[in-house]
Amino acid sequence: MSISFLQDFIDYGIGFTFKIHDSVHTCAEIVAWEECIRAPNSLEDKLPVFVRHLSFPENKRLDKFPIQRSKNVRSILFPTGGSGANSNVFLNAWISRCKHLRFLDLSDSTYETLPQSIGKLKHLRYLSLANNRNIKILSDSICNLLMLEMLIISGCIELETLPKGLRKLISLQHLEITTKQHVLPEDEIANLSSLQTLGIEFCNNLESLFGEIELATLKVLCVSNCKNLKSLPLCIEHVPALETLLVDNCDTLEFSKGHEDRNSNMRLKVLTIVSLPQLVTLPLWLQGSVDTLQYLSISSCNNLVELPPWLLAMNCLKTICITGCPNITIRK
Repeated sequence: MSISFLQDFIDYGIGFTFKIHDSVHTCAEIVAWEECIRAPNSLEDKLPVFVRHLSFPENKRLDKFPIQRSKNVRSILFPTGGSGANSNVFLNAWISRCKHLRFLDLSDSTYETLPQSIGKLKHLRYLSLANNRNIKILSDSICNLLMLEMLIISGCIELETLPKGLRKLISLQHLEITTKQHVLPEDEIANLSSLQTLGIEFCNNLESLFGEIELATLKVLCVSNCKNLKSLPLCIEHVPALETLLVDNCDTLEFSKGHEDRNSNMRLKVLTIVSLPQLVTLPLWLQGSVDTLQYLSISSCNNLVELPPWLLAMNCLKTICITGCPNITIRK
């Protein structure tokens, strides 16, 4: 940002948007032309010797891809939505041959399970199975990936249970999950000593989250599309480092209830609330963020009837965005 590589940069707390000037983009292509390429359309085309980052715009002919030319690859991704990997031969070959993979994107794939050997990718930092609608079981060997920093298994609506041994992922900073479990392995998650971002999506069997566990390093929490979630207690003792909270489309969640201590000393900077039918007013514990809250967004909350007067006391609030709340009034 400071040297203008990125322009119009906006931090939303749960993500960023920015632009890259054409000249910067062109420069990046020139610098990385042998290291970052798309998989060739023809199997006769030779890959550069120094290729490190390989993307597959299509999932065609994966079984016949000349993997022997690509043993030094560090990144594999499928950038086209809905066109993830679909070949077991392809996956097994990469795992067995490319021992130094850092980035493996299997989002939108169709695998029903992953090979046990995936736990041998000791250098892997990033693994995504997002939106795989077939996978039912995850190999526990994933928990042997001690260098793993990001694990994304959100949108895996058929996943029966999370792998056992999550606490062993000592480097994990970002975790997104979808599971059919009625209760999450909260003790395992609480022992993820590096965890900063946690996303919980489409966990429709969950009724409550985080009763008494402490997530000491957690900075970002996103909870969305959990239809039966009723309880989400939050207080400074449990999430002392929390800065960003997103709660979206949880039909039965009574967000204003739970920890009601107005002196809870929460340190939120960003709060986004979307489509919570049970929300009538803002929770009292939000007053604890009087000196930190900068961004507040509320949308599609049809039963929200008021913004409390203490909202005017927020010292650092820069942006308030309220849309789709037809019954709201502001008390003076």
